Amino acid sequence: MPGVYGDGIYFTSMSSTAKGYGIDKSAGYSFANGNWQDAAAGNSVLLAHVTCGRVETVHEGYKVGPQVDFNQHDSRKVDKKSGADELVIFHGQRAFVKYVIVF
Repeated sequence: MPGVYGDGIYFTSMSSTAKGYGIDKSAGYSFANGNWQDAAAGNSVLLAHVTCGRVETVHEGYKVGPQVDFNQHDSRKVDKKSGADELVIFHGQRAFVKYVIVF
């Protein structure tokens, strides 16, 4: 999936951040509107095991290219100003979904 920190699959260790990405904003659902918990908002979170390999760590706002240099790194970790983190992997084989939580 295209994203700010590269075209890959995005993960976070914070469930609230993960939930925020799963909300169907195009249909008007959001935390600000108070309707994020509606069943139609996209209420599911995947819990996965992820093998990171060699990680490139960057900070939010840091200008990075669309992909990591695969000669040096296998994934990218973004430390955000909010305290949240994001991990971007560029190959789906690096993730194993263990649980799907639907609420």
